[in-house]
Amino acid sequence: MTTKQTKRVAHVLRNRKIYTEVTGNIIWWTSEQRGQYTVLNNYILGAIDPDPVNQPTTLTTQSTYETIDHVVKHCRLFRGPLSVAVYAPGDDFPLAINLIYFLREQCSPINRCIYLHVTWHIVYDSEHPPYYDAVGVSGSSITFPENYVGSFDCKHDINVNVKIQSIYGDQMTTSIQMSSNDITTTTKTTTSSNTIIWWTRQTRGLYTVLNNYIPADLDHYDQLDTSVTMTTQGTYSFIHHIEHQCQRWEGPISMAVYAPGDEFALAINLIYYMKQCSNPCVRTRTTWHLVYDTLYSPARPAGGAVNTSFPDSYLIAFNCSESYQQIIDKFNISQNSSQTFRSVHKLTYPINVCRNVARLNAKTRYVSAIDSELYPSGGLVSGFVKLMERERNISRNYPVVYVMPIFEVDESVAEAPTNKSELSKLMAKGKAVFFHHYTCDSCQSFPNRKQWLNYKPKTNDSLGIFLITQRTRMMTYWEPLYIGTNNEPWYDERINWDGKLDKMTHMIEMCLLGYRLAILDNAFLVHAPGIKRSGRQNDQVFIVVFPNAKLYNTVSSQILPNN
Repeated sequence: MTTKQTKRVAHVLRNRKIYTEVTGNIIWWTSEQRGQYTVLNNYILGAIDPDPVNQPTTLTTQSTYETIDHVVKHCRLFRGPLSVAVYAPGDDFPLAINLIYFLREQCSPINRCIYLHVTWHIVYDSEHPPYYDAVGVSGSSITFPENYVGSFDCKHDINVNVKIQSIYGDQMTTSIQMSSNDITTTTKTTTSSNTIIWWTRQTRGLYTVLNNYIPADLDHYDQLDTSVTMTTQGTYSFIHHIEHQCQRWEGPISMAVYAPGDEFALAINLIYYMKQCSNPCVRTRTTWHLVYDTLYSPARPAGGAVNTSFPDSYLIAFNCSESYQQIIDKFNISQNSSQTFRSVHKLTYPINVCRNVARLNAKTRYVSAIDSELYPSGGLVSGFVKLMERERNISRNYPVVYVMPIFEVDESVAEAPTNKSELSKLMAKGKAVFFHHYTCDSCQSFPNRKQWLNYKPKTNDSLGIFLITQRTRMMTYWEPLYIGTNNEPWYDERINWDGKLDKMTHMIEMCLLGYRLAILDNAFLVHAPGIKRSGRQNDQVFIVVFPNAKLYNTVSSQILPNN
């Protein structure tokens, strides 16, 4: 069967599951003729049906038994549902089935990905049907694929070829070698016939986006309702905050990094430095997306051509004894704000593009768009999941999101508070204030906030709702950060960070849609130590403040009703 024909089978069947009851047995797969070939559609199912809303893209691919192990890397790096058509005529059929089941054994998180998200279709020449007399099964029954599965244990390094030959006899002559070591590898490889690209490229207005460019080591598809994804963003100078965030945030993190031109390679190296040299949560739970101006594409790697296919092609030599700043210094990046790549080319920071990119790539139902310098209180994710279990029993006729109050602490505070008791002590000493207290106090002024401070939760890890309110005219400048879903409005990508007002139209739209804001009683965010005071802003901000304000007025007029 040609590669083109096999690919077509995988594509057509990517989301189809048909159940037929025959003589008391449920047959989940269907058989069809495609020219000279027989196709067993959905012969071995993934445990989870693809979700067309939260996982709209399915990777369709094909193989023979020799290349089935490539699906491990596809599943690990694509991070979504897969539909795989395997060409396996005659004697190859039982061998292919056993290799598939070997991959499905749950011996590592990667195997769990295969078990949950990969659906397999088998294709063979009608003139060369499967070899049937396998493992004591006689006749011409292919009803249940398990009939062909022999005995093996992937908890030990084994040569699958030897094991399967011992089951089927000497007629099984193949050179395939695969062990559990191969399954646990995270190396991104290419072969002469198959280049595995796990990320996707997207154009959003003036910007190019590389989605899932550097993925987390662990998959989070099985945490749809049992976790919350923090979605955050920043430039290379904010990447180091991710360690503080992930140590407090118990769920996955999706971070979009804006890195035009020369800053691209620097950002890649800082990300890999954090993955290798900081807390393991950065490596296991943080997925990175890169954003750059299409007119200012990544600079060439040292001695090479422009090639964004593999991020590690941009890496330079470094070790964990070096500091974060030493890595930056290797790139001769000017520390003068007027001499950076962005400043020289007068590029504004597309914060709302980055916010939306990070949100779009979340794999959980609940998400929280948090800026990179904000650190969450401890136990927030687990407490919120328990709260949602209780909320399911409550019927509300309006949409609601769950707000976390925001604070700043003095730079003399060694570590931001992790619970309300610690926060209250700092507030009493004047070492903590509400966010933007000295620059825009109304921006974080919510109803009864003094009572919120005095409210004492039953325990440090309990979480409930303090009050439910709306963003009324009296709170025009309130910019709450919240936990919600991707059903909430997106951020307007025409508005950038440099001119401020970047979240205001978002809140106007939510207000018009009737959203209620449920303020959490025992969860909060704390800005990295250092309280902001009023002072002169840099020239770059002044250049874009007026255009941004004008654009804000235009966007607001488009959202607000005429009357």
